[in-house]
Amino acid sequence: ARTDPQLGIFIQFADWVVSMLTPNGPAFLHLKVLLRSVAPYFHPSNNGEWSTGLAQFLVSLCDYFSIRVGMERHPKGNRVSTPPEAMLRDCDIEDFVELVTPLVLQAQQGKTMALTTAATLAVKILAKLHPAKFIPAALESVESALVTLTETHRTIAALRTLAYLSRYLFVNGTH
Repeated sequence: ARTDPQLGIFIQFADWVVSMLTPNGPAFLHLKVLLRSVAPYFHPSNNGEWSTGLAQFLVSLCDYFSIRVGMERHPKGNRVSTPPEAMLRDCDIEDFVELVTPLVLQAQQGKTMALTTAATLAVKILAKLHPAKFIPAALESVESALVTLTETHRTIAALRTLAYLSRYLFVNGTH
């Protein structure tokens, strides 16, 4: 599938950010500041031309992070390997999931298809990266969305989230 050329910059930026992340390095701090500064733009009542780009950045950030973790944990063939001192640790994965979870859960409540679709894809990625950290927060968000009668746009996103999480809920049975 072809990507909108204007969205390509968000994909490239996400790839670059993930490649810069190292244990105890400054990139995690800078990412935290960046995400804190764009958080208001993920609010459901705040949508506009920027929503699609931010959605693409968020899902690409999660996707590239997941790909990097997979490549570092399960190296294959002639891939260039990450130096041991730059490899992401379990605590780095947990920190990343903790950092992006609020944005993903907020984006799910959005009123634009681009934002909710990207958030739903990110749900799948985060649940795989760190189920113990992500799933309880996601289930709390789902419960909140399903009991409200005034924000019906959240119902579809909540059901999509449950569909993506069902694999982890039924296989592990711990949540």
